[in-house]
Amino acid sequence: MSYEVLARKWRPLTFDDVAGQEHVTQTLKKAVETGRVSHAYLFSGPRGCGKTSTARILARVLNCENVQKGNPCNQCASCLAVIKGTHLDVMEIDGASHTGVGEVRELQESIGFAPSQSRSKVYIIDEVHMLSTHAFNALLKTLEEPPAHVYFVFATTSPQKIPDTIKSRCQRHHFKRLDNAEIAARLEFICKAEKVKYELDGLRLLARKADGSMRDGTSLLDQCVTASGGNVTADAVRGILGMVDQEKVLAFVDAIAAGDATRPLQLLDQAIDEGVDVSDLLSALLESYRDLMVLSVPGDLTALLFRSQSEIDHLRQSRAAYELADLVTVVERLCNAAARLRTMSDPRVYVESVLVDLTLLERQTDIRTLISRLDGSEEGRGVEKAAPPAKRPARDAAPSDVKPGSASLLANGDLGANPRREPASASDASSSEDRSVAPLGATDDLDLAKIQQLWDGFVTFVRQKKVSLGVCLISGKPYAFDGKRLLIRFLKSFSLQREQASRPESIEFVRAMFERYFGHAVEIVCFSEGEEKAMALDEALQKKPPEERFRDISEEKKPVMQRLIQEFDGEIVRYQT
Repeated sequence: MSYEVLARKWRPLTFDDVAGQEHVTQTLKKAVETGRVSHAYLFSGPRGCGKTSTARILARVLNCENVQKGNPCNQCASCLAVIKGTHLDVMEIDGASHTGVGEVRELQESIGFAPSQSRSKVYIIDEVHMLSTHAFNALLKTLEEPPAHVYFVFATTSPQKIPDTIKSRCQRHHFKRLDNAEIAARLEFICKAEKVKYELDGLRLLARKADGSMRDGTSLLDQCVTASGGNVTADAVRGILGMVDQEKVLAFVDAIAAGDATRPLQLLDQAIDEGVDVSDLLSALLESYRDLMVLSVPGDLTALLFRSQSEIDHLRQSRAAYELADLVTVVERLCNAAARLRTMSDPRVYVESVLVDLTLLERQTDIRTLISRLDGSEEGRGVEKAAPPAKRPARDAAPSDVKPGSASLLANGDLGANPRREPASASDASSSEDRSVAPLGATDDLDLAKIQQLWDGFVTFVRQKKVSLGVCLISGKPYAFDGKRLLIRFLKSFSLQREQASRPESIEFVRAMFERYFGHAVEIVCFSEGEEKAMALDEALQKKPPEERFRDISEEKKPVMQRLIQEFDGEIVRYQT
């Protein structure tokens, strides 16, 4: 006789056997007992959580000859036929391989015939979201008003892909992801029934590896039972499944807590030599720091940890080296690192940089403290006042203590940008609030040469707040500066960039950014190549007093111009006869 795998052998046979889905099974049992069974059900949830098994149980109970408290008896001819898959009136269809409208129309034709073996026809469509749009449309009318002897049960892992018109015609039940404790309890039950030797720690490792799927957990148990000779221990599970040893993970935690950048790299090298996958190691580290964070929260939350008592005791000793805020930071960084790891060309180098960064956590400034210092809000709240900043190094030389990804880099923004906090808006940028950090170019001898020298850094500063405007300024260059007005020239080929930069809101924003960056309030004028003479003429006319400007205007037109100026609150910029 062929071997039957544990996942099939121990598939639930009654609603009470379905682990972790009581909110669904109790509702279905009540519906059977009271005779309020819906004509269509939609079961959704992650893989391996019991959707198809529950659908089969419902199909058996609808045709069972001896229903027992809402559960099928699994002894009558109808129940046995469904279990064996030979029942003529219970049809299980794979939606992935029957996606066309033709298959649905064949199904509709068979619906009209009376049951041939029992009192009800049950259609179970697995992965129903794979049906085509036309197939769903063909199913609508039948699904809304089926014959009294017909029931539909749909199962899917992607309910968002199912049309709302289908959902509205079904009674929906969502199956939750199983907890590790629920999976471990079921695995222990199977081990006892199969007379398999086991350790609870080994079953916990299997439940953790199953990632919320009972089917995955049972399949992993089957694998470990075969490979270990019927003795499922924690060491056997780690060796068979290639899982990271928790003692080594805790050694990483201790080395990082000590601030020793050498030890984590040595441990990483040893783990890789032993065949440990770096992504599994990162996940194990994340889980350990998550547990450390839970232990550091006030109150007894050990029930949320799925670990052995020795591991919990070790974590309690390690938490003394961290503040709760530090643990939150570490968990956030490990979450981001796990997401980015898949895109890295050399995962090992990236994990090494993450480990070294975590060991330097104490040397990095807390971002909240940094923002508080930049806002000048320490005084009056009992916080020590920040020391004045050191002299800014040359623009082409990065500070030696700046580390990529550290808060010190966040403090300075881009190396060529203003070290002060960026304004939230142009009005905020133009405020006269006193700041503890001086602007980059706050000198009395600001001239065109200095602006041109620092222009790239200023453009980067603008791009940090408005990317599109910063990109436009890349195409312009400082042309003239008289202390009050800055002329920015654009080549003729960049007319679109000049137009966008010349908009009133853009001019106001650039002016505010200039004042923040250089410490000088100026007027901004953007012009195109070839308008140099006109700009020079404007500059000359701007220096003339109003009475001198009228000397260029003929006597007969002076009253008209004067009236226009008064009516529209204008001024003469240039007059040409």
